[in-house]
Amino acid sequence: MRLRSDNGTEFVNKKMDKICELNGIVHQKTVPYSPQQNGVAERMNRTIMEKARSMLYYKGVTTLWWAEAVSTAVYLINRSTNSTHPDMTPYQLAFKEKTRMDHLRVFGSIGYAHVDKAKRTKLEPKSFKCKLLGYAENSKGYRVYDLESNKVKVTRSLKLDEREVNGIYDAVPTNNTTVIQTTEDEEEVMHLEHEEQPVVDEPMGPVGEAHANDSDMNDVDQDEPTGHEMAEYKRTSRPALSEDIVFHPEPERSRRAREPARLIDVGPTHDIEYRVNEDDDPDNDDHFWSPSPKRARVDEDRLLAEAVLAYAASVGDADDAPTTYTQAMKSNEASEWVKAMNAELHAHTDYGSWTLIRRNPDARPIGCRWVFAKKRDQHGRVARYKARLVAKGFKQKFGVDFFETYSPVANMNSIRVVLSVVVAKTYVTEQLDVDTAFLNSDLKERVYMEVPYGIKNAENMMCQLNKAIYGLKQAGRERMVQDDPRGVHEDRVPQLRADQCVYVKGKKDKYVYVCLYVDDMIIAVKNTTEINEVKTALKSAFKMKELGEAKFILGMKIDHNRTAGSLMIKQTRYVDDVVKRFNQEHSKTVVNPCETGMKLSKLQSPATNAERDDMRSKPYRSLIGTKEYGIIYDANNGKVKLEAFTDADWGSNLDDRRSVSGIMVLIGGAPVVFKSKYQCTVALSSAEAEYMALSLCTQEVLWARAMLKDLGHGEVEATQVWEDNQGAIALASNAVYNARTKHVDIRHHFILENVAKEVIKVDYVGTEDQLADMLMKGLGTKRLKYLLEASRIRTKAAQH
Repeated sequence: MRLRSDNGTEFVNKKMDKICELNGIVHQKTVPYSPQQNGVAERMNRTIMEKARSMLYYKGVTTLWWAEAVSTAVYLINRSTNSTHPDMTPYQLAFKEKTRMDHLRVFGSIGYAHVDKAKRTKLEPKSFKCKLLGYAENSKGYRVYDLESNKVKVTRSLKLDEREVNGIYDAVPTNNTTVIQTTEDEEEVMHLEHEEQPVVDEPMGPVGEAHANDSDMNDVDQDEPTGHEMAEYKRTSRPALSEDIVFHPEPERSRRAREPARLIDVGPTHDIEYRVNEDDDPDNDDHFWSPSPKRARVDEDRLLAEAVLAYAASVGDADDAPTTYTQAMKSNEASEWVKAMNAELHAHTDYGSWTLIRRNPDARPIGCRWVFAKKRDQHGRVARYKARLVAKGFKQKFGVDFFETYSPVANMNSIRVVLSVVVAKTYVTEQLDVDTAFLNSDLKERVYMEVPYGIKNAENMMCQLNKAIYGLKQAGRERMVQDDPRGVHEDRVPQLRADQCVYVKGKKDKYVYVCLYVDDMIIAVKNTTEINEVKTALKSAFKMKELGEAKFILGMKIDHNRTAGSLMIKQTRYVDDVVKRFNQEHSKTVVNPCETGMKLSKLQSPATNAERDDMRSKPYRSLIGTKEYGIIYDANNGKVKLEAFTDADWGSNLDDRRSVSGIMVLIGGAPVVFKSKYQCTVALSSAEAEYMALSLCTQEVLWARAMLKDLGHGEVEATQVWEDNQGAIALASNAVYNARTKHVDIRHHFILENVAKEVIKVDYVGTEDQLADMLMKGLGTKRLKYLLEASRIRTKAAQH
């Protein structure tokens, strides 16, 4: 016997090998990425998924029930004839029984199931509202989802409405409502008390509207105004653009009807729209009109989002900036956006970002769009209106118009480490902004772009890009290479091994620190004289804006009091923006986001509207209640002391029983690294879970030690790691074989090596003083406040 499969780990493993060996089965594997070698199985997978998809969309059922749809699809396939056996179904071939069809019903139909007399009183309802999920495996009944109690049940008495609801046909009343006359029997088979209740009461839109132009969803955009819109705009008193660069409408022409743009959430600019320029020619771009897989569309969304984020990160958090050109022109701030667009186009002209050339029929230019944002100060006031012309880099092809794309930015942990050293050494910090950072970078590859909307006298022209403008896949990397500060200040300013975007130069107490995040730069030196020298050197190489003392970067407010020897970082404005975005400004505040004993699961979902509203508002209420909290770093008499806390919540994930690791690394008693992470494997004991968490903590400690060493403050003594599990401490201190831990992955045992080298020292701390405890599970408010205070996470009022 032969078994053929792909190389998935569910088939290729020791257990499967043993089964095949015991039963004399030859296991044949396909060549990687060659599904055609296992065509029968792959075609059946496609058939099953096509049926499941059709059933879900026919009745407007949420994809939450995909597993039930797949199970029902298999059930129906086994009871349907095929080309190989046109007269017999697979069920008949297997069981030698004639297949019955009279019990089949439409998947996802809403109806009512009978409640047995034994389970109700005379005055209680005789039925409950439900949704049909399929057919029971081991009994003659139907699997239904009780919409009232949120349980999956098996029943034999149903009354269903099998009419179409998604708009393929008119959903008019008919006489095809089916009554299944069977015995009154019901068995509860699964309890999904917290499972999300799918929304099924509202019909879906017609398929012709929802899916007809699926391949165009990424390229559609309503950014450019039509002639009518521009005429309406001109009648208002909006300001005009400068004489030499003026936005103007293209002649309106008929276009193929397209869908509205699709929106995705990418953080700071969460309303990015995708469009095709008005002068894009569908006949010359197969990508716009040929069908593409859904996964490809998602990847394009992600790629464009990542491209724009490089710019958005430097602007700040989400605000009320327009998402399209039309919105900008119709807003009350149109004059500011016009100035911003003019400034952007002038910058492109000054830097020679592109050369206008005749359109070449062999070239495939990519599109572009405008992205708007408001740059705010530490108080949330608008400091500057910014408009960026962004290329649609998701249309680029690897090996044709881009090659390398990797581009790092300074890690937030690195920035916190630098700030902790800055306050300990009473350094001066200032902030610079690299003007049009991406336009400094020359483009090596040949890339063509459509002429930006509004440029005059550019018919039958396209842009050959000379600079790596925003949106190109390689733009970030080219910017990193061009804006590298290493060779600016006198000779070389070396990169840190621990972070490529943090630079340091000097010795003893005369260090220069530079942190670079896209076009935002923080400089820290001992005194103002030295910082002026560094700024002069940087400004001689790059066009930069001086923003003064570092007070606000990446959504984080910095309050540095050199006299008191303290520095506080917090994200009050970011919290305000998030709360405003979700209309939760008037929610009651809470300090504790997660009560004691709360366990979360994928199956949890509010059962009532009241629960849904409470669950929706709770995260924002806790944000409001803690928005004034921040991390406070003290000078600590000039000492830079590193220590860490590690803990684990054993088996807390109700879905797969994996444990949660909590890690906190502190410098001077305040956290610089903090994380909560599900462990990769299931731990068989609490000691094992704690040992895995200790492994993760050791990795972070090694990184922090390397960071401090590069900053000129290397740790001489072993770093103290605090652990509250004696079993884990014993494992970390004794390299002794133990049958209970022989299965622990060898990667965790590098703890022993670092203990032996005196890089770390693992000691016991009582659970009541375990700072990492608040990173893994819900705690009481009193205990949470105690741990926050002990971690130097406080409000400004409690700072001194």
